[in-house]
Amino acid sequence: MRISTLLYLATSIDSKSRLSGKSFFQPLSTIRSTHPKYSVAPSLIGYRCSHINLENKIAATEFDECPEFESCPMDSDFLKMLQSEFGISGVETSMLPKSTIEREYFSQAGYQSKDRKALDIPVSKHLDASEQDEYLAISKQVDDKRINFLAKRLAAKNALQSAYQQHFGEKVRLEDCIIGHDALGKPIADIRGKSEDCELLFSISDDIYAVSIAVPKIGLAGLGVDVTILSRYEEMTSIRREKFINNFFSPMERKEYDELLQSGSEKQVVTFLAKSWATKEAVVKALGTGFRSKNDFESNILPSEIAMSCDTQGRVKAEFFGDTKAWVMGKGLGDVIVGFGENQDFIVAYAFLLNT
Repeated sequence: MRISTLLYLATSIDSKSRLSGKSFFQPLSTIRSTHPKYSVAPSLIGYRCSHINLENKIAATEFDECPEFESCPMDSDFLKMLQSEFGISGVETSMLPKSTIEREYFSQAGYQSKDRKALDIPVSKHLDASEQDEYLAISKQVDDKRINFLAKRLAAKNALQSAYQQHFGEKVRLEDCIIGHDALGKPIADIRGKSEDCELLFSISDDIYAVSIAVPKIGLAGLGVDVTILSRYEEMTSIRREKFINNFFSPMERKEYDELLQSGSEKQVVTFLAKSWATKEAVVKALGTGFRSKNDFESNILPSEIAMSCDTQGRVKAEFFGDTKAWVMGKGLGDVIVGFGENQDFIVAYAFLLNT
């Protein structure tokens, strides 16, 4: 949904949005009379931001209220299995290419360089005060980090919005889906104006895409997602692959990798590397720990001690070894079921930590 409003931006977004500087709003008639070249038809869908550059020339660019989100790929048989065997339903995913942020929110009308103020629009509209503080803490000169932050937050909010609507039958605004972090850095969600516990689990990941998944807590103790780009593994030299395997993979995975080198195709090798790594990342997010060492945590939680394996029913589960296994067993945690989605560019791993 879009809104028909004309924004005349003199310096930056209004102070109410917690962004520095002042702005003022003028009606369409005033803009047309002052700058007839940039008049806007009354039927225009969207809102338009007019920014004065150093030469006092105005460049007008349309902005969507929010970029178009896509659903992440997820195997339909895996979704059916989650519901039939574990009672897990209402899974919602969201995907936002970072290029969309650049395309939607950076000026395209006569600007040769990026207009950083353009990002202020979605920040002020869709992020709450605490999230804006996080955004502002990122250096203004580091465009990629600001784009990463914004893409991840918007994707997460969209997944939460969809899951909340499906679970409770009520639509909430993106800006009311507030994302914070716990002591270990795990993202946590709150829905403004609703109960203290929003009854939803969610997870975020990013590469050239920001992806998120949200699902009701019923039957689950944790949730994780990770996206990894296939080209990263395609471009690895054999020496780099060897180092990668030796540093981060279990002996069981090493054996499988060696077998693929002997009898598998290059595509199978790349897919194995990508799925294995995405699984490790998604699993530690579901555990709520991330990768840890004994120096900063009660136990090692290491990538080389986490692998995917199939049970007798063909379900993919996380398997643990060493200190990580001891920690998981000591906490009395349930199984971690893993599913995947993929297209020609990337693989997404989803990890569901079941209740015991």
